[in-house]
Amino acid sequence: MNNTSIILTPHVINTVKALADADRKAIGFALVEELVFGRNPEGSLSPVQAVIYTLISDYVKRDSIRGSKIVQDALN
Repeated sequence: MNNTSIILTPHVINTVKALADADRKAIGFALVEELVFGRNPEGSLSPVQAVIYTLISDYVKRDSIRGSKIVQDALN
């Protein structure tokens, strides 16, 4: 997600909030690790957390791309 705003929709936030505390922390840190620092965090997650992380990360990427397109269209 280079040069793209990061958009966290209510769907993503509610999904993360619904996780068990340990999973919420691990996945939250993993999102920061990837989206802010550009590092692959999957080695620090359990197999189940890695699957959940992949889904949530895809939501963030999809929503961020969609949001960027909306902004671009509005500016043109």
